[in-house]
Amino acid sequence: MTGRTGALAPGSYTVEVAAASGYVLTSSSTIPLTVAPYAGLCGQLITHPLVAAVATMQQITCHSAGSYTLTSDQGPGSVGWTVDGASAAEGTYAVSGSRTVHVTASPASGFGFDVDQQATWDFTFLVPTACGQLTTLAFTGADASPLLDIAGFLTLLGVALVRTTRRRSVKQQAQ
Repeated sequence: MTGRTGALAPGSYTVEVAAASGYVLTSSSTIPLTVAPYAGLCGQLITHPLVAAVATMQQITCHSAGSYTLTSDQGPGSVGWTVDGASAAEGTYAVSGSRTVHVTASPASGFGFDVDQQATWDFTFLVPTACGQLTTLAFTGADASPLLDIAGFLTLLGVALVRTTRRRSVKQQAQ
């Protein structure tokens, strides 16, 4: 066969080389070539199942501790979790004091994340400062000025009526 060739079937071949016009070969003009079959997947990447990691939190209240929950849609063992740098398992964890929890997720061996998968969370837990104690009156958002104006007017009207009634009774007693 002369010239270039396409893909060769597995086997042993001898390549004969000829010098182009005006050139001289200084070594052997034959090259042994062995084509071995490829045992792997040709051009195919391994596709791992996608896993969705979800981390959520519940803030501390006056009546209950806070918590954070680590879950995945493929179940335990499909996501590697770390909390503040230490390994953690899926589940719900209680938090009773003010602190920030740093959570990181990574797909376990044999799984992959979608390109848009969130992989880190920072949960800040705060203990309420006043539980069951009213530190200020509730703001209704209404302006009380018109009501105060009406109350003041009615008070003045009441004082005027009382004075007028007393004057009449004093005049009638004098007659």
